[in-house]
Formats: sequence, structure tokens, C-alpha cells
Amino acid sequence: MTYRQTIVYSRGVSSSGDPETSRRRGRPSVAGERRAAIIEAHIQLISEQGSPTVPMADIAERAGVARTAISHFVGDHKALRVATIHELGRRYELAIRDAVGPDPTPENIIDLLFSRAWTTHRSTDDRAFDLLQATASRHPETRKAVRDAYALLVDELAAAITRNSKTSPQRAAAIAYAIVCLSESNTVLLDVGFPEHHSRDAAGLARSMLKTG
Repeated sequence: MTYRQTIVYSRGVSSSGDPETSRRRGRPSVAGERRAAIIEAHIQLISEQGSPTVPMADIAERAGVARTAISHFVGDHKALRVATIHELGRRYELAIRDAVGPDPTPENIIDLLFSRAWTTHRSTDDRAFDLLQATASRHPETRKAVRDAYALLVDELAAAITRNSKTSPQRAAAIAYAIVCLSESNTVLLDVGFPEHHSRDAAGLARSMLKTG
């Protein structure tokens, strides 16, 4: 579990090239700080309240900003959901790269995806992502953002498979998709009480998939 909706600022001009838009949004550092604080508050409150729907007033209070600042720096509820999923996806991507390095083998990634730390430690970010993901069927923009998050993981694993074998990119993508599906299912089943040793069995099955390339 990166998102590429970062607003680029250069000499006070927004990514749209409109200086007036940049002035309305504030200086780059202030805009970035406010946006980050709002998204972080959203993540925390989703996790704490156990609901993907958090009142804007609560988010504003936690972030230490006026309620109008949310629409000013992020947007409406839909935009906030998407921005939050994007941020969580970025964090997951960084966590994977921190754990396995810049050029991991597919085995490195499999070891991580089926590790105790990855499957059983449910952080604030994990809880928020899971709750937002549950709304994907009702919100097309959320569904696309969640899909993008998983695509990053599939692409990272597929690249590792291609880099470390003679597997074609198309076949590597299919194998990576199957392994990520297995990893996600494994995490869900562990959450509902299946014994941990099944995770080792699932990891072994995932490694065997690499040999089918």
C-alpha cells in the first residue's frame, strides 16, 4: 500500500500557471503545511472514530485551521478523500522502499508483504485506509484512488520480477497481481483470527509463483 497530485509551485506561480491562483492559496510553504495538517487530521480522525465520514468541523479543529481552510487548501469531501488516499499510498510506497531498498528482489518484497509487521500491526494509517477503501464501491473517485494505490504495489513487484528473471513484463505483471491478491487476502484472514503459521504457507505459495514465469 506514489500519488502524483502534488501541486507544483515556482516563483509564486501555481501548477496552473495562474499567479492569482497562487496568491489565493497562499505562499507555497503555508499552503503545503496547511494541506498536510488537514490531511493528517483526517487520517487520525477516521482511525479514531472508526468511520470514513468525519465532520469537517472536527477536521478543522484537529488541524488547527478554520473550517473554510479545508475547501481552500484541499477541496470538498470528495477531494479530501482522494487527497487522503493519495497521501496514504505515498506513505506505503515509502515504507516499502525503506524496508526493501531501491532495487529489491521479488523475494524481498514477498518477505515484507507476508511478514508479521506488515500483516498484523494495524497502524492509524492502515485503519484509515481500510475504512476509506470500504467506500470505494460508492464513490468512483475513491475507487480510482484506491486502485492507484494497489497499482503502485503491483508495479513495484512486477518490476522486481522482470529485473531478476527472464520473465516478460506482461507475465511479471500477472504474477505480481496474483501475489498482491494473495497478500491482501492473507491479511484479511489473519485479522479475523486465522493462525499466523498460515501466513508462512501463503508466503511459500507466493514464492512458488515466481517459478511459473
